[in-house]
Amino acid sequence: TIYMFKKIIVVILLVISIMFTKTYFCIYACPNNALNNEVLAEHLLLKIQNSEITEEELNKLFNYLEILNSENTQFFAYNIEKLNILMEKYCENIINNARNLAQNKKYKEAVNYLESKKSYFANKSTVTSLINHYTQFFIEEGLVLCDTKPIFLSVNKLLAYPENAFNNKNGEELDNLYLTNKEFYNLLNELYLNDYILINLTDYLDLSSNEITKKELYLPENKKPIILMFNNANYNNEEYFIEKFIIDAYENPACFSSTQCEKQQISYNTDFIPILEDFIENYKDFSFKNAKAIISFENNNNILGYNINKSNPNYNQEILNLKKIAEFLKAKNYNFSFGDFTKNFNGLSNEDFLNEVNYFNNELTNIFGKIKIFTSNYNRPKLSNIYYELNNIGIKVFINFNTSNCLIKNNCALISFEKINGEILRNKTSPLNINYDKIYDHNTRVKLFDV
Repeated sequence: TIYMFKKIIVVILLVISIMFTKTYFCIYACPNNALNNEVLAEHLLLKIQNSEITEEELNKLFNYLEILNSENTQFFAYNIEKLNILMEKYCENIINNARNLAQNKKYKEAVNYLESKKSYFANKSTVTSLINHYTQFFIEEGLVLCDTKPIFLSVNKLLAYPENAFNNKNGEELDNLYLTNKEFYNLLNELYLNDYILINLTDYLDLSSNEITKKELYLPENKKPIILMFNNANYNNEEYFIEKFIIDAYENPACFSSTQCEKQQISYNTDFIPILEDFIENYKDFSFKNAKAIISFENNNNILGYNINKSNPNYNQEILNLKKIAEFLKAKNYNFSFGDFTKNFNGLSNEDFLNEVNYFNNELTNIFGKIKIFTSNYNRPKLSNIYYELNNIGIKVFINFNTSNCLIKNNCALISFEKINGEILRNKTSPLNINYDKIYDHNTRVKLFDV
């Protein structure tokens, strides 16, 4: 009788073991069942606490946890702290695996691996930096060496409401210096049709180390590189410009103007950021590695439309708002540049210069991070001592220096740029190989285009 009882116990335990094993593997086979996901996640969390877990098991865990998170289950909420710690450890493991691949000269495999794991990183700056670093060590398929120097093309902020500009007392100046929003779209279209392609500054220059060097540039065949610059992105509530850039309810960049009627206060076709974003969305091959533009602003406080003057009673909130949109634009691959101090460098007192440096270090760096680019609207006949001082606080690239495109001297990159505006469109003086007539806003501008 005792023997039979023991035998029955063994059989029961065997059955339970088989049922548990089947349940465990059944969970893997049914990823869309919330209950099964919770059971699997609980099993794996227990296993993680007591032993090593394979990467395959960990990947499955994350797949199930994404479902649990989207369903707002109590399991995910109760274990969020443990899961966040687990995710950080897993991300460290991903970085180490990629570095091991790179150490064995498997750069392409490292990049592909990091791209496949990118979604696991809450802060994507580290993984993006590694991807960019490893990419330079291998040539992607379909790319050829480009021996054409990139054109740095500067566009002032756009005339969002040109009908208010050309009949203004400053109409002549505005007509000469700016493009209309329609002309900017036409410009992008002409560049695209004539085989120009946007690149990032870091595709052309290596700014990651102490010593600046030029890179070999590999692009799709027959493409002409161009680096787009948006100059003077300071907005002072003038009736012909937008009021500020914002992020809309759907996390898209937009323009805002409180002076417009309610339905037109938020717009997507009045200034450069949303126009460029929309164009690249429709013509992705116009942008190499999702390159965007350099945004330059001067020290008059209303940067991108946000009044960060300390006398402003809403100063703290404006700082937070500007920092939010700066992070948003950096994530979309925009770079930032600090604009000119003054036309006459020689007339700039030491006190004024120190005030500018303090503003740069104490205000702008906290909002935009490290700014490595300085943009001048004035041709400089020689290298001023101020450039050396700016280099000491982290500026590495100086645009527009009166040079032949790009000169590296004393660990500074001195770069010339080309402008395009109403006057240049009419006179067709830009070196770009495009049709200026197709860009010109014939319906809005007062001055006729001379064919």
